[in-house]
Amino acid sequence: MKKTKIICVGLMLCMLVTLNVNLNIFASTTDGKELFFRDISDVEVMEENNLQRQGEKINIEEQQKILKIMGWEDEECDESDLNNNYAGTYLDDNDKLVVMLDEDAKGNTKLEKRIKKIDVNTKVKKVKYNCKELAIVKEKYDEKMCWLSKMKKIGKLTHEQSLVLKNVIGCGITLEKNCVTVYMKKINKYYKDLFEKHVFKSKILRFQREKAEDKTANTKLKLGRAVYKHIKTTYSGNKKMVSSSICSIGLKAYTIDSNGKKRYGFVTCGHGLSIGDSIYIDALCEKKIGRVIKRKFSGKVDASFVEVTNSNYTPSRVVYYSDSSGKISGGATISTSYLYAWYTGFTVYKAGATTYLTSGKLTDYSYSTNVSDAENGTVTMKDLYRAKIKVKQGDSGGIFYTKDDGEYCALGITESISGNYANFVKWNNIDDKFNIYFY
Repeated sequence: MKKTKIICVGLMLCMLVTLNVNLNIFASTTDGKELFFRDISDVEVMEENNLQRQGEKINIEEQQKILKIMGWEDEECDESDLNNNYAGTYLDDNDKLVVMLDEDAKGNTKLEKRIKKIDVNTKVKKVKYNCKELAIVKEKYDEKMCWLSKMKKIGKLTHEQSLVLKNVIGCGITLEKNCVTVYMKKINKYYKDLFEKHVFKSKILRFQREKAEDKTANTKLKLGRAVYKHIKTTYSGNKKMVSSSICSIGLKAYTIDSNGKKRYGFVTCGHGLSIGDSIYIDALCEKKIGRVIKRKFSGKVDASFVEVTNSNYTPSRVVYYSDSSGKISGGATISTSYLYAWYTGFTVYKAGATTYLTSGKLTDYSYSTNVSDAENGTVTMKDLYRAKIKVKQGDSGGIFYTKDDGEYCALGITESISGNYANFVKWNNIDDKFNIYFY
């Protein structure tokens, strides 16, 4: 598989939307009063969100400062962070930093004193495996599953190997539990034994069963559908002007907090969003559906994870659009198993809020580009998929997928455009950074 290393300039795909709404703010009618007080309430909620966001940013800055002093760049398991002591960090439910250290490594006492000197409130937790050991197991899983996917493509899977591939949903490093978790549709001795026989066996691995999607749920948050971030609201006489930015729903997923609780939501783009941002289903930003709780925009990842907090809206694995004209019935259902690798020349699809469902050919497997962002300046993105396919602003974050052996399988999300080509973030890179899973 040939990997290309090309640098060019890409255009970010978030789009600004401005809507005018006539409001009789000073009218004596009941409707006018309700609109007025609702707008006041929205301002109060916005202020609360701003305060919450400021608090989150302070925690993140504190976390990064501590890790920088300790010699690590960030809180994640990455090649620049791997050493014999470090086993990961996370914020607990009280937003207190927890630094985990390998219980068997030398030098922990010195590190603990150093951590406490930086911040006495930082917790230190001793665990069995360090970050390097967790990452090695995750990499081995990726290699084995990638090999099985390739064998399936050329028709050389055994019956047992096929069962393993169909049963496994995903895998990720669970820092809080100090393990690598493999998620399966069915979990019993038979399927565990099959996995250990055809993938590998490790004391670091844990298995967890995943439930099937609830077909009767109000699954309105389909893949490729538009979602919005509020920018500002201004008034001119009896007119209300709402400015918002638009992006698209990418992948139905969940993450696990420090208490082991699953937080359900979806993945979209990272550019144009910040941790703590409220996300809405309408351009007027009146129906809040959730907020951004994870975000990264650099290197291999341009993505955010939005936790859905509105019970009236449930994420779905169904694609919102079924053609390029915007038809919203009969969309494909994406499998719970994603592809670890795909090949140039194959047909790929993307769904987004602006150009709806379009298809094209995958042209590059590992593509690099420089993209411009108002907040971050020029950012270098790497290891992207690239395809010759129709994409425009507003499609950013939308699902990118293909058809394999009769199933529609996710490849990633829309990232940027370069002329007649578009770039896409790989799902496995998002998975590695965010520790989130399909369901």
